[in-house]
Amino acid sequence: MSAPRDSRLLGLSTADRGSGVTVLRVSGEIDTATVGRFADAVRASVGGAPTLVLDLSAVGYLGSRGLHCLAAAHRCATDLGTRLVVEPGRANRAVWRPLEVSGLDAVLEVGHAPYPAPRDGDGRPAVGNGSRRVPRTTV
Repeated sequence: MSAPRDSRLLGLSTADRGSGVTVLRVSGEIDTATVGRFADAVRASVGGAPTLVLDLSAVGYLGSRGLHCLAAAHRCATDLGTRLVVEPGRANRAVWRPLEVSGLDAVLEVGHAPYPAPRDGDGRPAVGNGSRRVPRTTV
């Protein structure tokens, strides 16, 4: 019997990075067909360590359902006192573009900006990862 279609489209693995950091590595596509497995894996990982890193550097497609799941994960992590870090990968436009267009790049803690972070007038990093200054809000 072959694997379910969503398991071929989405790869998930968890690793303990030490010092209270869990990494959930995701590969493939996060869309309507796979978001259920992605959400289940995130739910199972949130709260298991003080910090959860979602490594999306091998994701080739991030659809609106995936964005909704990231926003929900942010709320859940906040409620549980877990630090949630999204790692899209420096050059992964398939993840960066949806995060920027949706504004989630300004809400989520996003690691490894693809370009230098903009600075405000005082030389401090501006909020968000794009060329615009966006106030932090809750989802």
